[in-house]
Amino acid sequence: MLDSLGFAGLAALEAHPPASAPLRAELLGEVIESLLQGSMAREDSVVQLAKRAVAEAQALDSQTGSAAIVNAALRAARAYSIRSNAGDRDSCYAMLARARAQLSARTHRPNEDVDILGLELWAHLYLDDFRDVLRLAAIADSLCGVAGRCEPVTRFRIEVARARALMGNGQFASARASLELATRIRDAGGIRAEESMLLENQQASLEAFSGSNDRALEHIRRALAEASRLPPLRFRAISTVRQAASIHSSAGRFFESVQYAREAYDRVRTLLGEESATAAATRLSLGESLGHLGDYQTGLAEIRAALGTIERVQPNARGQRALALGMLSQTELRLGMAEEALNHAREAARLRSELMGLNHYFVAHTLGIVASALRQLERDEEARDTLLRVVEIEQRQGVSSQLTRGLAQLSETEMALGNATRALDLADRATAIADTLHGNGSVRYGEVAASRVAPLLAVGREPEAVAVALGVSGAEREQVRLASHALSEREALATESGRSWGYEYVMLAATHPGLEESAVRRLWNEVCLARSLVFRERSIQRAGSREASRSRLRARTDSSRAALAARLLQRPEGVSDSVWQADLLARRARVEQLERGLRASEGSEGRGTGPSGLDFSTAIPAGSALISFVRFHDTRLRGAATDERVGVLRYAAFVARDGRVRVFLLSRADALEPAIARFAALAFAPPAGDDARRREAQQQVVAAGVAVRKQIWDPLALALEGAQRIFVVPDGATAAVDLMTLPLDDGRFLAESGQAFERFTTEHDLTAPSGASPSATLLVVGAPDFEAGSKRRPAAQEQVAAHEGARGVPELWALPESKIEADTVFAMWRAGSKSHRPDLLLTGADAGERAVRSALEHCTMLHFATHAYRVGEAASPRGNDMSFRGVGGWEVADGASKRRVQRFDMRVVGLALAGARNLDEPAPPESDGWLTDEEVSSLDLNAVDCAVLSACHTGVFDAGQTESVQGLYRAFRLAGCRRVVMSLGPVNDEAARKWIVEFYRARLAGGSVASAARDASLSRLRELRQAGLLPHPSQWAVFVAAGARE
Repeated sequence: MLDSLGFAGLAALEAHPPASAPLRAELLGEVIESLLQGSMAREDSVVQLAKRAVAEAQALDSQTGSAAIVNAALRAARAYSIRSNAGDRDSCYAMLARARAQLSARTHRPNEDVDILGLELWAHLYLDDFRDVLRLAAIADSLCGVAGRCEPVTRFRIEVARARALMGNGQFASARASLELATRIRDAGGIRAEESMLLENQQASLEAFSGSNDRALEHIRRALAEASRLPPLRFRAISTVRQAASIHSSAGRFFESVQYAREAYDRVRTLLGEESATAAATRLSLGESLGHLGDYQTGLAEIRAALGTIERVQPNARGQRALALGMLSQTELRLGMAEEALNHAREAARLRSELMGLNHYFVAHTLGIVASALRQLERDEEARDTLLRVVEIEQRQGVSSQLTRGLAQLSETEMALGNATRALDLADRATAIADTLHGNGSVRYGEVAASRVAPLLAVGREPEAVAVALGVSGAEREQVRLASHALSEREALATESGRSWGYEYVMLAATHPGLEESAVRRLWNEVCLARSLVFRERSIQRAGSREASRSRLRARTDSSRAALAARLLQRPEGVSDSVWQADLLARRARVEQLERGLRASEGSEGRGTGPSGLDFSTAIPAGSALISFVRFHDTRLRGAATDERVGVLRYAAFVARDGRVRVFLLSRADALEPAIARFAALAFAPPAGDDARRREAQQQVVAAGVAVRKQIWDPLALALEGAQRIFVVPDGATAAVDLMTLPLDDGRFLAESGQAFERFTTEHDLTAPSGASPSATLLVVGAPDFEAGSKRRPAAQEQVAAHEGARGVPELWALPESKIEADTVFAMWRAGSKSHRPDLLLTGADAGERAVRSALEHCTMLHFATHAYRVGEAASPRGNDMSFRGVGGWEVADGASKRRVQRFDMRVVGLALAGARNLDEPAPPESDGWLTDEEVSSLDLNAVDCAVLSACHTGVFDAGQTESVQGLYRAFRLAGCRRVVMSLGPVNDEAARKWIVEFYRARLAGGSVASAARDASLSRLRELRQAGLLPHPSQWAVFVAAGARE
């Protein structure tokens, strides 16, 4: 290790000091150089030694001390510059001034002067003084001359430093040229591996910023390979690991990013402990990586902890504190904490101005965060003044990507102030610069070009606005589509979520008043192509990935998924929370790695989401209509922000019918989503108590349903009048609503209006193949023996609890009606089906996971009647009511303390099978009694026409997720199943059985899955009315059918 060598040299120097003072000064300089390239633990030691070197050099006579003073001062400046965020910038500048003064008084020697300039140049680079770096590099060029009189290693370092400064100024083409020159010097030989690692790091950064993620990953892998040869606690090795976190995040590989950030943090913690400035800086990177993954709350906690450490151990470290406050404010913006973000960003800008001056790039960057917070708070005039300052600073740096973003942000602010012409001028300027820097069609070009849409609409240039919105969204969609092929599903979803601005601008144009119908149609078709993109790409890829050549890789992926789910369900006794979470993260990373390999092995088969010119309205049958609900950010509205984007979440609906497409703006999310949540909670809670309480409950659910109907149905009713069949594609919270359950003013429900409703996963289901007929072979799984194989004594039912024991295993009470349901369904199907293949019934101890997996290969119709569960979610509305088929809200527990699983990573849903209560008994994941969504999505269900999931919450959703296709529903569809019958909430055991019987009666009579589900609900509703009972939705609208068109 260089730092060990340095301290060994220092010990030798002190034990046997040379008689010659100049030699002593020179050797001391070599010691400092070794320490400068050593571990991060030595920063204070280097600074002290540098001070000593300067003092000793000053003691020499003017003739021999001149060069020694220069070298000592520059090395001291480098030491201070590395510590610049700790408040040593002034000391660094003082040392640089001393070195410069000494240089001006001595005789110039070109080769030596170039080496000295190299030292000075890197000191400025650590201070982010990019203009000074470029100035010094130009001086070095003139000294070297065209013949290249400087040493190759010196020239190499100058080019790498120049490239970094050029990137800091946004001059990427010039930076690439410098890196290419540095690469040629390196390839010619004579460059140490550690220097090569710096080059690979810079190339990775350049490619990542340019959007070339594959090349960026290639370069960072080379840098990591070089870093692996260094001692793990070396400064540059740890910096490379931190850089790997940033590069993998840019490439959408968020789990790997978190792993690298955590590795860097752990290395520093091992060396220095948590209470150090270096550990705090590395912890900031970890918090940022967690935010990129979408876990903003955990990321916020890490950043706050790092900031606390900085304030304790280095209260005067203005630069480090400014960095932490900047990251904190960005995370707060994403969480909608605009006031807190504004205060922290302003403090960060003040600190950076004091350290770097008012015109530094980082000051402009921080002021941009201030402006975003002001815009969220509707303080647009203040935001405009701030952005004018940002643009002024960035213009001094020259043409750059930072300038385009500043101009685009200023354009949006002018638009909010009603200055459309001014906004368009700014947007045009930003777009022209982005075109020059990145090229038309790139992601970064699209981010800027999108700012033209709103002002173009405002000045009456609608066709141009539509063209820009379509172009931006199409390019973004293609980028996400291609990126998803190299990512795991979770990473692809996070990437899709982070690049939704094109989609937002399409909706901005589509909902513009007075837009021509042909333009609305084109924009709607783009919405159809852009949303649920990852789901569709995964479905297409999986359909073409069954070849034997991939079976081994798929088997390994499936096994790792199952092992992860099993580990989550079965926490080892006595294992600490941090160790368990680290193990889960490592297992998740292994799954992600295997998924990426599987995606790559699938090549380009079946890829693509259809041509941009596809018109979905032509696939709608005569007499039918389609409703496409859309949840989006409306930048025309102002109010409490939900994340970093300006605007308000709201809903809209496209109605396609008879060749026409119309769009309707609906309610804001903060009005609609609470209304839907209230209605859903009441609709799935059957009335209890005496007649008065039952009537009151019925009145409450009707009132709640009317409130929802007025927001999502009434605005569309006239456009849908006369349509006999209505296809519905939900989005956001509308996925929790079965439109048939909405009450009408005359006491009926929408189900009784004479219109038939059919739910789709996406608009692409319009053109899906019809699938199997009612003669399909049926597998029925019902009433599993959850205690099968268990050595434990079953718990008494009256002692049932939602959580139990140190292992976190839930009680699974018996479901008597599910046994009756399974037997009845099996008997009905055998009597009415025309299949020549044997149907299968698995109940009790026979309904184990291994048997179910084996039977799936022989059946085209599936029926599950059991408990469903959710890990890491809110508790079921029905609590511990044993008449319900769900154990929602199960949290993995350790003794008396219950720690919630990380929601962004480890949310699991699934079905309980035989032996599910037997987690204490070792069993492989594929036969542990728990069929998780991870495992279901790994199955081959391409031959399955329909899966009936007769359990609670099998259609569970989260309105805030990127795609509305979630949970078990998503898993079965991804596995190849064409249609799914599912529940949108808790399911009563008896009500479920009665509904299911009616469903199969209609299905065997020749009805489609969708029509059979509708007939079952109507039949149960008629029975309740004829019996004089209250028609509560929990008793008749138990399940919904969704999937491909029939």
